[in-house]
Amino acid sequence: MCAGAGALIALFSDLRYAAPSARVAFLFVRVGLAGCDMGACAMLPRVIGQGRAAELLYTGRSMSAEEGLAWGFFNRVADPALPAALEAAAELAAGPSFAHAMTKKMLHQEWNVSLDAAIEIGGAGPGDLHADAGFPARLRGVRRQAQTRVRSD
Repeated sequence: MCAGAGALIALFSDLRYAAPSARVAFLFVRVGLAGCDMGACAMLPRVIGQGRAAELLYTGRSMSAEEGLAWGFFNRVADPALPAALEAAAELAAGPSFAHAMTKKMLHQEWNVSLDAAIEIGGAGPGDLHADAGFPARLRGVRRQAQTRVRSD
């Protein structure tokens, strides 16, 4: 069971693995607090959708592992979950670390911009963002273009 603030720690994680018996609950309403506590109203709808988030936040009911997987909250449900999570962590740790770092940065950065701006930021295309010898110069060019566009808007 992952509940309250613990559910938010899971919610704000990039990857979420669960056992089939897992349950997640945003219990704030059950103790008289608003469901928007700690950013839940901002993040949960982005992960599972507005209606599903509203139901969980208004009622405080728990979400099963099956629901969480179907709704996109969990990346994977496995029995047992820990070996699956450790395997994924080992794959990520094996690299490419710079590419993973850029992906993480852009995943989170692009949540704070409009769709049009996100398209412009990513306009270089995946083939242009490789960690080879010419990558730093291309990245500087993409950043300059994005900054110029932002200033002109």
